[in-house]
Amino acid sequence: MPPRSPNRAHPRRIAILYLLLQGLLVWGFWIALATTPELRSHFVMQGSPWQAFGAFMLPDIVMLAAIPWVAAWAWHTGKGWTKYILWLNTGAAAYAALCAISLFLSDHHLWLGATMMAPLLLLPGLATRIASREDAQG
Repeated sequence: MPPRSPNRAHPRRIAILYLLLQGLLVWGFWIALATTPELRSHFVMQGSPWQAFGAFMLPDIVMLAAIPWVAAWAWHTGKGWTKYILWLNTGAAAYAALCAISLFLSDHHLWLGATMMAPLLLLPGLATRIASREDAQG
């Protein structure tokens, strides 16, 4: 792999750091909910059992924490399949964000979840765009 120019490396580093942060924040979110039950009321629809919301934990950890870490590693090490896993992360993140926004539209006390997830409509796609531009530029 040829050395990267400083102009191309900077957005790449920021995007890789974002992917690592995304995974870390998802882990932190679920750890906080698991260890601090009083936080759950901000994310679970009124009248719904915790278990209904807790069912999202495994998919979130796989799709929103592990996938971005794999994507960051693949991008950092120059794997040829990086853009595909970045697209997977973009789709998973957008889906999760839209679910959180839909919950908010159904129950307005869930504004915190929608606010926390809204950046996932943009940031993973931005990282994917940076990687796609790198591929196009060679």
